[in-house]
Amino acid sequence: MIARAFTGDDPLARSQAIGEAEFRGLIDRLYDDFVADGLSLVAIDSDSGRVAAVILAEAHREAPCEEGSDAIAAIIASARESYFADHDYANVELMHIHFIASNPDYRRQQLVTRLSANCLQQARQRGFRRVMVEASGIRSRKLLEKHLDFKPRVTIPYADYEHRGEYPFRSIAKHGGLTLMDRSL
Repeated sequence: MIARAFTGDDPLARSQAIGEAEFRGLIDRLYDDFVADGLSLVAIDSDSGRVAAVILAEAHREAPCEEGSDAIAAIIASARESYFADHDYANVELMHIHFIASNPDYRRQQLVTRLSANCLQQARQRGFRRVMVEASGIRSRKLLEKHLDFKPRVTIPYADYEHRGEYPFRSIAKHGGLTLMDRSL
């Protein structure tokens, strides 16, 4: 259900026609790294056993970007490059939230906000000083700003982003652009 919600709601996933199977494959490839850092959380409905919300996070690494298709990985890498060019966090423990989603059946229960707050608290207790996340749509940017105090740092407009001679995100230009956000802990 989370995969269906993500591939249906996320502007980047929709623009590149990422299907549920591809999304599940991405999460399967990255899952071990996320679990090893101990910062990923899953909310499970105790009555039904269904996944209600999930947040996948890790200590920031300068590893190659693996988020989705080539165009998606490239725009995320561009945002990160701009971010680190303008911010010196060489000696700061930085947590990176890669993925936040909720099952549509549970959206009005503020599970993402509570799960994110718990994740941020755990990160703070482990000594992280900052956390960053990429927001791909207007709804996620508003949630991150309003409820979790993230500040936009880098925005790459979808309408203008060129990748290999094409403009792969023009169809989602109404979402503004990919925004890398951060906050101190």
